[in-house]
Amino acid sequence: MNTVFCISAGQLVTKKADHIIHRKNRYLNYGLLSLATTLKNNGYPAIQIQGNFDLPSVTFKTAINEGLLISSSPVLISIPSFYAISWVNEFIQLVKSQQPQRKVIIGGRWVIDDEVQLMKKLVPLADVIFPGVADNEILKLVTNNPLKLYSHSPTAGLDYSILHHRHIYQPSLEVSRGCGMGV
Repeated sequence: MNTVFCISAGQLVTKKADHIIHRKNRYLNYGLLSLATTLKNNGYPAIQIQGNFDLPSVTFKTAINEGLLISSSPVLISIPSFYAISWVNEFIQLVKSQQPQRKVIIGGRWVIDDEVQLMKKLVPLADVIFPGVADNEILKLVTNNPLKLYSHSPTAGLDYSILHHRHIYQPSLEVSRGCGMGV
């Protein structure tokens, strides 16, 4: 079965002063890990790769090494910040250069919100732009299966085994997703 690649968009610039301490911060995208967990729990192999402050080409190479080019499943990209838009465009361009027909789905609760038309202008290579929280729609988005299958419950726990380099992230309890300030 094809692996679903769940990519948490990185950033080319930091929100605060650009120095090594800020670039070493590792903010796990718990919302995306929840979606990847739902996919895995429904029999769809998934891997989550965090972009952090790596160049898109570095994250793309990691994805290739994990089997991106042998999978035909859609690529999911979560955009946790507006600071990630340029990173996302570069990453999608790399995907499309190798697999022009590959479906790329972007989402990000606080970034996209109800601004789908604006996001079409900002991220023109995205095939699908999903606003809001995708928990109840993730299986349909990835598989085109309208049937509601087992969905992930936050109380069931996140599956850190599907997180690439999981050893550098601190497990925690999810209380909110994204930046509540919309930044």
